[in-house]
Amino acid sequence: MLNSHLDSNFLKMIKNILNSTNKITVFLGAGCTLTSSEKDITTYGIIEDLVEKHSLGNEPIPDNWIELYSKFVNDIWAGQGEKNRIGLLEGYFENMTPSIGYETIRWLVENDYIQNIITTNFDLMLDRALDGINYNLIVGTQNIIVDKDAKLTIIKAHGDLRHGELRFSPEELKKLHKKLENEICECSKGT
Repeated sequence: MLNSHLDSNFLKMIKNILNSTNKITVFLGAGCTLTSSEKDITTYGIIEDLVEKHSLGNEPIPDNWIELYSKFVNDIWAGQGEKNRIGLLEGYFENMTPSIGYETIRWLVENDYIQNIITTNFDLMLDRALDGINYNLIVGTQNIIVDKDAKLTIIKAHGDLRHGELRFSPEELKKLHKKLENEICECSKGT
């Protein structure tokens, strides 16, 4: 159970949502996914593991983020095709259960408090948590699911493990495609 301080903040958030006449957009980062797994699925943890797996036995593993990330991007990520990139990452996100954060998001969606979710998460936990709920899904530049009756739109700005368009390198993260940028701007006009 949440502590009283968090309960109080959650109730304030719900009150603000109920009083809002704008569409509500949630920006979702890694927190809900990180608490859905018992493994280390932080970006650092995944990149460190991949660099170790792809390094030669006598090759030192960088012990700082900049060198580790650079080694990952230049030696492992660059030059990989979409399927290989998905293959590099998908094993880290198996055998997970939606966290209380995802359960709360589902409740907010089911009760029509949220109309848009913009996420940088490329795992499929949000999809799993919202199983059975109709929504429009935009992954990168692709309109994957278009349901004119859906009350919810999900934008996966960094792609996902099912549909690709993964963004991981500095060059990929530097600028969003104009169509995706416009969709995010439109969804974030409200609350």
